[in-house]
Amino acid sequence: MKLEFERHETLKAEATHRDFISKPQEARAYEAFLQTKVDKARMSIAAGHGISGAEAEAFMAEKRSQVIG
Repeated sequence: MKLEFERHETLKAEATHRDFISKPQEARAYEAFLQTKVDKARMSIAAGHGISGAEAEAFMAEKRSQVIG
């Protein structure tokens, strides 16, 4: 029984360590992905491929009216 408990505790500690190591790596990967998206959006807007906030609001108001009826 004691060996089983010790094995369980060892496995739990190893899993905690893996999570501790992988979470920052996942966060960095997501931040890099998000930064790439932002950079592409900024380049698109700088190239003139964008709409104003008012145009976006009007577009979405039209979509909402189509859905609602």
